This record gives sequence, C-alpha cells and structure tokens, in this order.
Amino acid sequence: MKLLSLILLVLSLSSVTLFGQENETESSAADSADAALEAELAKMMLGDKGSSKPVLRSSVQIPTAVVGGISNMNPNIGLISKFSADALANGEAEIGEGKRSPEGFSFHEVELSFQMVIDPYARADFFIAFLPEEGEVELEEAFITVFSLPFDLRAKAGIIRTKFGRLNPIHPPEVVFVDYPLPLEMYFGGEGLVGTGVSMSYLIPNKWDLFLEATFEVTNGDNEMIFNGNSTNDMAYNGHFSSFFDLGDNSALLLGGTAMTGINDDLGLYRTKVYGIDLTYKWKPLRRQLYKSFTWQTEFFFLDREEAAPENLKATGFYSYMKYQLGRRWFVLGRYDRAELTDNPGNADEKYVAALTYFPSNFQTIRLQSTTSKDFTGESSTLVSLQWNFVIGAHGAHIY
Repeated sequence: MKLLSLILLVLSLSSVTLFGQENETESSAADSADAALEAELAKMMLGDKGSSKPVLRSSVQIPTAVVGGISNMNPNIGLISKFSADALANGEAEIGEGKRSPEGFSFHEVELSFQMVIDPYARADFFIAFLPEEGEVELEEAFITVFSLPFDLRAKAGIIRTKFGRLNPIHPPEVVFVDYPLPLEMYFGGEGLVGTGVSMSYLIPNKWDLFLEATFEVTNGDNEMIFNGNSTNDMAYNGHFSSFFDLGDNSALLLGGTAMTGINDDLGLYRTKVYGIDLTYKWKPLRRQLYKSFTWQTEFFFLDREEAAPENLKATGFYSYMKYQLGRRWFVLGRYDRAELTDNPGNADEKYVAALTYFPSNFQTIRLQSTTSKDFTGESSTLVSLQWNFVIGAHGAHIY
C-alpha cells in the first residue's frame, strides 16, 4: 500500500503540472512550428528568391539509391521497452507455479527490432524479445515480406503474429493498455497467437471502390492453448477478411472477421475452431485532429474445441474499449472484458480497466491503469499499475 500511495501521489502532482503547462504552451508552440514550416516551404518553392545570387540546379539527377547505397546496407535498428510499477489496492493476487507476485517493479520486456528494405520487391522485419522475468530470449517475429507477386498478392514467410482480429497482430509493448484483454490471454496465452508459416493477402477489387482485404495463413499450429503445439506436423489454417468504410471527413469504420482451425491432440483426431468478429470506430476532427479523437473497438471470440467427451467444449468471450483524447498528449481509456472458461463451461471471468495515458513525445509513454479482475465465484482484486515505455532508434508505424 505504501508503494501504491507513492505512485498515486507522484502521478497526480506530475499530471497537474504537466497538463497545466501543456494547455498554456501547446497552442503557441504549434503556431510557431507551423509558421516555421510554412516559411521553409515557401523558401523551397520560390528557390530562395530573396537571395541576390541565382539558384543553380543540376540538370543531372543522381538516383537516390546510388547516393544512399552505402547507408542503405544497414538495417533500421530500434528498441522498445515495457516497464511498470504495480501495487494491489485490494484483494489477493493469484500466483501460479513459477510466477512472481504482481506487486513491485517489473521490467516485462525489451524488444529489439531490425527492419530493412531488401530491394524494390521485398523487405525484412526481425523482432527479438528479451524477457527478464522469465530469463528468456525469443524471436517475437521474424519474416520476409514480398510485394510484387502475380495477381497483386503480398506474402509474408517466417515467424508471424497471426492476423486474428485487431489486437493480436500488435506486439505487447505497443498495446494501448498494460495488458492484453482477457479473451486473448485466456484462449491464446499471454503472448497471443504466434506461429511459423506463410501469410498471403490480397486487396479485392470492387465496383464500390472500398477497401476489402482477404488474408490466408498457414502455420505450424505452435500455440499450446488451442492447438497441440509442436507435438505433430499438423498445420493450423487462418482466414481473415477486413473492410474499411469512410463515414465522412471526420470518422471511419473498420470491420473484420476471422476463422481459424487446427488439430488439438497428438493423434490428430480432434480439431479446434476459433471465430472472431472485430469492429472499430474512429473519429478525428480535421480542425482539431492534434487535440481531439475518439476510438471505440470491440472484438468477439467464439471457440469450439472437439474432445473425446460426448460434447465439444465451447466458450465465448469479448472485450470492448473506448479511448478519448483530452489534449495533444493526454488520453483516457476504459475497457470491459468477459471470457468464458474453457475448463468450466458456462462460467466466465471479467475485467474492468481504466487508464490515463500521457505521451511526453513520440518516444515515450506513461500510463496509469487500474485493473479490477473478478472470477466466476465472485472474488475480485484490483491492481494499480504505473507503466513507462520508451523507444530508442527507428520504430515502425502502428497498425491503423
């Protein structure tokens, strides 16, 4: 409790100070930056007409690939961390075999990335995760993407995060909360669905000029939560369909559906089928896009696992969260999770999450989160977390 009180006191004092300073300076700073950019743009477009000397321009254009050829031989290297301080506000923590208490300081993960465009036809992405608490180093993802294939196909091959819904493809340090939602943790495990295989995606042409993308993936079925891990050579198959609808100048709607299946026993007799539906609404006004935005995202999960028992094991779950932007760097979030237990059909666990996020810059994230967990028996506990993530070096764009 002393740690919890200290966390809340420090955050409250810092948030009041920073928020006040930001409100006073963000407008003037933005105006100054815009003026500087406009002046620089005008100078470039006019060819510096204010100078008495004529501007000399070469008629021979050297290809950028030649100029940057040497530097382009080196990949973009980046590092992102996930650090937090946690304290129980009430209740008791569930500590399994080999797991530590959630209270105290935790350096959950350090992710090292190597990304590079190989040539005009392909690029490589490698992500290495260092997990200090487990004392392990593992490949988070490692794949090659090929762009120029027949019929406008795009392919990825290697270790990939399965394209199941909206959050599973996102690496843990980049999720907008301290943790993954309950259905993902319960059905796919703490790291989500990751497998070794091939992914093919295709933009479907249509007369309505809509964004329609279909993705088909074949992996080894490495996940031990819903498949049989590496026990056999049976493959897991995943199909994902996504669409984008423009609702005007300020808002958009994203809709997706997923179906996945794979063997779940060593003899290859029984299969697990998982279906998903994801819906995301985004609002960002043109005139205030730096200061105001709103996101509402929901995913549903339907699990059907064949067993030796007379009936299949079935479970459903979902999460829904809202994110509202208070200012240029401040966001408030709320989330509700519900997931039925796979080993106790008909009973479900729940989570209630509230978070406040502050971005000092694009390279730092400070988040205060309260997570109330409630199991099917009615027992509950509340964990308060103060998270600090930072980025060093190159960092790729997030999924929209």
